[in-house]
Amino acid sequence: TMKQGSQNLLLLKPPGSISGVVVNGDDKPLRTFVVSFDGYRSESGSFERSRRYRQTFSHPQGRFRVGGLAAGTYELVITNRGGLETRSQPLELESGQELSGVRILVE
Repeated sequence: TMKQGSQNLLLLKPPGSISGVVVNGDDKPLRTFVVSFDGYRSESGSFERSRRYRQTFSHPQGRFRVGGLAAGTYELVITNRGGLETRSQPLELESGQELSGVRILVE
């Protein structure tokens, strides 16, 4: 328990983000797709299913950005309009890191 007083110090790790583009086999951007994941592996190595995420993105260049992420390893699941799912390679994210330039190919 924490007691009232000036001796308390809370250190919070800043959230990170993952951003990039989703393209098809012809290297053309997907304009509408869903990004999701069913949990992540924390820095300590434990798998946590309590952190679920699912969001639809609509962008002419196929861009996406997922923010507010804790440090750990994520595997993104991209679902196109036809229901085809593609998984990214595991993406390691450090505290406060903005991981950009992720390119995911959906065939």
